[in-house]
Amino acid sequence: MIPVLAPPRSCSSLITAMLGQHPALYATAELECFAAETLAGCLAYGQRVPVVTTHGLLRSVAQLLCGEQSNASITVARQWLEARHQWSGAELVRWVEAQIAPRRLLEKSPIHVLRWESLQRLVAVSANEPVLHLTRHPVTAMVSLGAAYHRQGRTLSPGEALRVWISGHANILRWIAAYPRDRVLRVRCEDLLSNPEAALQRMAEHLGVNSGPEAIGAMLHPEASPYACLGPSLAPSGNDPHWMASPTLRRRPMRGEAEPVQPAVSQLWDEPELPPELVMHAVQLAWELGYP
Repeated sequence: MIPVLAPPRSCSSLITAMLGQHPALYATAELECFAAETLAGCLAYGQRVPVVTTHGLLRSVAQLLCGEQSNASITVARQWLEARHQWSGAELVRWVEAQIAPRRLLEKSPIHVLRWESLQRLVAVSANEPVLHLTRHPVTAMVSLGAAYHRQGRTLSPGEALRVWISGHANILRWIAAYPRDRVLRVRCEDLLSNPEAALQRMAEHLGVNSGPEAIGAMLHPEASPYACLGPSLAPSGNDPHWMASPTLRRRPMRGEAEPVQPAVSQLWDEPELPPELVMHAVQLAWELGYP
């Protein structure tokens, strides 16, 4: 299993779906199967925590068991999971890998990087695998997370949104520090949106899969993923709902063209609701991730 590590609102739904169109790779919806020690714990966690739906887990199992996603197949998937309630996330991953072989599994569930114990369970399953670390500018990530909560009829303050960005990347960097440097590739989502072909080639080469024109061409169509749409009413989510409503790749202008101006990290100091110590932490982390 190849981990795709990213906090929420890092374009991970788009990027992982793009990679999943490579003939040697497979991207499920968000499995969130390391949120607890067992699948029973993961399902219970999903009932307690609003941002964890388990819809991605249900949709992925339904697709792999039944070849489609409908309320009927979601019901079959839930019954299948409940019958294996003592399975660990590692056991589920091994089952998924057996269904998709010889393709390699990509797993991205932003909830995992926000909890150190969940991240530890995930990386234990993927020892020695290449790792992708996706990043996004802290200002746009903060605004995007707040907007995502608003679309769901909930509120999230700028400070809470920035803490999510900090927590996710701090956990990832803490783990990466003990991992072989040549096994980790950091990808800024802004770079992929500006020049997707180049970014996809870098990622394919890092993952050790074909980086030729046909493979790159296939990855330019994330909308072809079976998870690139809203699911049935019993499990509509499983990826970013905003992205699923319009899952095609929307490029940014190339460098040198009329490119949108990227905000300066220093703009965080102008946000009156942000405590200075939080801004200082975010600015230091942003510099480490390549955002001046």
